[in-house]
Amino acid sequence: MAFLGNLAHSERLEYNLNQNLVIDLSQINEPKRWFIVNDGVMGGRSVSSFQADKDSAKFSGEISLDNNGGFSSVYRPLSNFNSAFKKVTIDIVGDGQTYQIRTASNIQGYRVAYKHEFKTLPGESQTIEFQLDDFEATFRGRLISNAPKLTETEIREVGFLMTKKQPGEFALQVNQIVFSK
Repeated sequence: MAFLGNLAHSERLEYNLNQNLVIDLSQINEPKRWFIVNDGVMGGRSVSSFQADKDSAKFSGEISLDNNGGFSSVYRPLSNFNSAFKKVTIDIVGDGQTYQIRTASNIQGYRVAYKHEFKTLPGESQTIEFQLDDFEATFRGRLISNAPKLTETEIREVGFLMTKKQPGEFALQVNQIVFSK
């Protein structure tokens, strides 16, 4: 179940020499910090997992449209950043399908998701950069046109979402996520 809250006291975000926040999925304990939210929270039947896979983690599963289903997601809680980030870069290998990178913020007591779609190339390594200003605010799947722009100080989660209008399998290998200036 999704939650907003403080990270365990042992949580330590890794910053490189350029003061970028690096989430390195090759680190043995990193995939354990992520949690799954599927459409089962609304009665759907999609399934997914987030498993360590050599030097990365693999977000994979099967989307089902049964019981009004149609999405799977994986998220990682984040604590307050100590730098002014303006962009996020992902290093991934996809399956040719479209995914969303998502962040979550707590705005006026509500969990608001900010999304940006990206298309993957089947079996090809991709490095994709997103400007935080380009993320769109959503609440329960609906766009919020008057929401504030996404800022790094409000980000409490980062993750990926697979949603589509037809059933089927998906697989996204995630190597690294970097928040930078």
